[in-house]
Amino acid sequence: MKFYQAVYRSMRKKLNADIGYIGFIVKNPLHKNWYTIFHDTARYDLAELAEAAPPIWYEEGLFASKKELEKSGDILFEGRICKGVRFKTMYSIMKHYCYRSVKLAHSCDFLINKVFDYGNTINLEMCEPPLRPSEIKSIARNVGRWTWQHRDSVARNTKNRGVMDLEQIPYPISKDAKEEIIRDRQSKGASYTNNLQRSQTESKIIDAIGVLVGNEERVTMGRVARMTGISKSNISTNYRHLFKTVQNG
Repeated sequence: MKFYQAVYRSMRKKLNADIGYIGFIVKNPLHKNWYTIFHDTARYDLAELAEAAPPIWYEEGLFASKKELEKSGDILFEGRICKGVRFKTMYSIMKHYCYRSVKLAHSCDFLINKVFDYGNTINLEMCEPPLRPSEIKSIARNVGRWTWQHRDSVARNTKNRGVMDLEQIPYPISKDAKEEIIRDRQSKGASYTNNLQRSQTESKIIDAIGVLVGNEERVTMGRVARMTGISKSNISTNYRHLFKTVQNG
């Protein structure tokens, strides 16, 4: 079925056919008002058609999600959102953007305007033809008001990307570009987490050393390990420098 759809899109492009046509209305070729030319009755299988019209596959990264793409049918053609499914598709795109933006919003009106500006840009770039601005505004109000009313639960169900002050991933975006950004963020996240954990571990060791010094007890890695719950080998390998300034009586 996917192969059939890919060949169908290619033939539609080669014939310069209407990408928004969804099969509801056709002209009767047998009506007397029309002069119809009948070609030979030879039949072609998909493989033969594909030789003349190489398959055009979806650009998956441009859609809201893989799940939405699988449900959509023949919606995207060369990165365009076709007539007949524009409202539903824009609703899905703007809803996901709204969920990601609510943490940074200080009021409902601010959130609605932010979602409208984003949705209007996507509408003009991708919809064929674009929806009316009033329709985009209606979607922005709908998803914006609901998201603002449920912002606490929405925020709990989204990942915290604000702690590292990273910019939001642009949307829509190609699959390869998105994967590259995610890999880079995972690397930065791992580095951030490692540095944070190291800082917290150092603080525990320094506090333990302070307690031993305050009690006029001998400072050893073994004692610090028992007080902090950190293995002695870990302290010896990674935090030995913290003991260099300690003066034992």
